[in-house]
Amino acid sequence: MCGKSMWRKTILAVAGCIGFMPPAAAFAQLPSPYGSPSSAEERPAKSRVTGARAILQPPEDLPSPTPPSAGNAKQARPPDSVGSYERSTAFQKALEHEAPPAEGAAEPTEGAEGGEGGGSSDLAAKFTSPTALLTSYQFVTQYNPIVEGTRAHSVQFLFRPVLPIPKSDWIPLPQIIRITAPVLSSIEIPGGSIPGGFGDVQLFDLFVLPLGKKLTVGAGPVAIFPTASSQFTGQGHYQIGPAFVTLYTGIPKWQLGFLVQDLLSIGDSNQPSVHQMIYQLIMTRHFERGWYMGLCGAPATVNWNTEKAQFPAGVALGRVFTVWKQPVNFSVTPTYYVGATDFQSRLQVQFNFSMIYGK
Repeated sequence: MCGKSMWRKTILAVAGCIGFMPPAAAFAQLPSPYGSPSSAEERPAKSRVTGARAILQPPEDLPSPTPPSAGNAKQARPPDSVGSYERSTAFQKALEHEAPPAEGAAEPTEGAEGGEGGGSSDLAAKFTSPTALLTSYQFVTQYNPIVEGTRAHSVQFLFRPVLPIPKSDWIPLPQIIRITAPVLSSIEIPGGSIPGGFGDVQLFDLFVLPLGKKLTVGAGPVAIFPTASSQFTGQGHYQIGPAFVTLYTGIPKWQLGFLVQDLLSIGDSNQPSVHQMIYQLIMTRHFERGWYMGLCGAPATVNWNTEKAQFPAGVALGRVFTVWKQPVNFSVTPTYYVGATDFQSRLQVQFNFSMIYGK
């Protein structure tokens, strides 16, 4: 027996040296799964059981394996698996609309989409500004209960699209194009009537130049085309001239400025020549929830050839709000005209409904 035991130890030693299995000394250095007791008396009772029962039933005092911590688990994953896990988690959150906001992004506020609160007020400030790059389609109805020189009333409709053009490499300044197309009703006068129809179309092209955060100016050409269907609804001349606008917003919630146009008729016509100045004072006060109030939107007219003028005096009250997520504007403007002559409006009530696009 001693010889067989010696031969077995010799074979194990040689096999460990050539790499097939560790030597007996290596087995002695391996940690025991049941701790490191030095003697058989220190081992648990069940460790003395021989046979398969000793393998299948570990001692009761064996410490249960503890799961790795979250930090260790993350470090234990290979780099590729970590990236895949994070990407899959972010994708899942995006699908569930739980993606965190971008760094520095503002929290959404009530009315941020033009419904209520600050969003409507900001949009209203842009709508009432003649220098704002905001697309709108305005439908204006002007009811004239008192027409000078008659006992009748009249109605005038205006379609006014406002189209901004951003700056480009060819034109370094943004532009605002405004077109006004009028339609006039007939007016009953003693012994007959003045026929209605289409009026003269006006084209306004303004180049906008900001001079800081509180002052904006603009200039450009303005033209009137003789598109009237009769001599009673138009002036019968091509007219062209310059336009100039300035807007100051240094006072909170206020817009102050003016818009001036000077038009001179060109070409031959059966009607008298025209040289007129059209100007409009801008004084608008904005409130919460899209409300605003200001001077009437109708301009004053001075005819240099006839030396006659017509000055409006009125107050506009309006609001910008949303209808089925569509920003719109509605305003009412009663106006009294000083210096009105025959067949011109003395008292007028204007209703403005506009559809607004952009921000």
